[in-house]
Amino acid sequence: MKILHLPTVTGGHAISLSRAERELGLFSDTLYFDRTFINYPSADIALRKSKHRFLYFLKCVETAFKYPKNYDILHFNFGSTLIDFPSYGIHHWDLPLYKKQKLFVTYNGSDARLSFDAMCPGASMHPDYANISDTLYPNHKQEFVIKKRIKQFEDAGAFFFARTPDLLLALPGGAMFLPQIIYDLNAIESKKYLPSANKLKVFHAPTSYVKKGTHTLVKAVESLLRKYPDKIELQLVTGADIQTARTLYKEADVVVDQLRIGWYGGLAVEVMKMGVPVIVHINHNYLNALPAQMGKDCLDSVIEADSYNIENVLEFCIQDRAMLQRKALAGSEYVNMWHNPTVIATRVKQAYEQASSR
Repeated sequence: MKILHLPTVTGGHAISLSRAERELGLFSDTLYFDRTFINYPSADIALRKSKHRFLYFLKCVETAFKYPKNYDILHFNFGSTLIDFPSYGIHHWDLPLYKKQKLFVTYNGSDARLSFDAMCPGASMHPDYANISDTLYPNHKQEFVIKKRIKQFEDAGAFFFARTPDLLLALPGGAMFLPQIIYDLNAIESKKYLPSANKLKVFHAPTSYVKKGTHTLVKAVESLLRKYPDKIELQLVTGADIQTARTLYKEADVVVDQLRIGWYGGLAVEVMKMGVPVIVHINHNYLNALPAQMGKDCLDSVIEADSYNIENVLEFCIQDRAMLQRKALAGSEYVNMWHNPTVIATRVKQAYEQASSR
């Protein structure tokens, strides 16, 4: 069984899962264009992205004909294929080429997330409904395209994974929640958590100010500085590669992941593995898609906050360092239990085997 992960490195998912599969003895390769500034490892089949759009299109077509035919399983990442140019109305044009392969696709977020109403029952009653629906979720035209693209994969017989539990609401029945798998997770050293004696050091990576609630966080810290001078500081981490970012987060007393989306990302997993507590907004409706014990462990391991109470939560962190120590330990144990790369890859392997036996 030969596996190819393609065509993006989004969040390091492809390279992380591929390497974990190799640890299980599987033949697993990656194919993607360009590495990002985060500096994930090069793909096994690394392709250079041409700045000329037509030449890039031709390269994608050539790649679709050349490489996938050599594999038994194609595992697509971020709901996209090789000949995939949505802005030009080109959606998954290469799927008909893969009739001899078993297809899998992992959805990450905006590639499957539908309208606020569709993803969150009773959303119109939310006090921030208009703002959230306009900024975090697609409009009706975008939603139509997302559904069309998912249907193309479904018609091609693909099996679906979702990296966040809310996405299961948008995917066909039988889709599986797949916890975040982090590249080189086992190499991240856990430290004994020793919070700063005086100043609470808060770190945050504002990859999207709107989705992560960064503006609200900044205002909360500014307000607390007026109340507790020299008791809190905020560092925004931008433009750092993966190793630099990990070094920075070791200095944090607490890391704020996001305050609006409703689930944690890869950053939170890495930071909890280090033994640093994480503040994040968890939508409890999503817990139903998880094993019951994972949902309980999740809530025990993170510090919950949202755009409305982040100032109060940070104030509590300033006052209760013992709570931070408890969360730091629980978070590290949670990641070791539920984000173990070998365990996740084993689940995916079982899905591969079931598909191959049909």
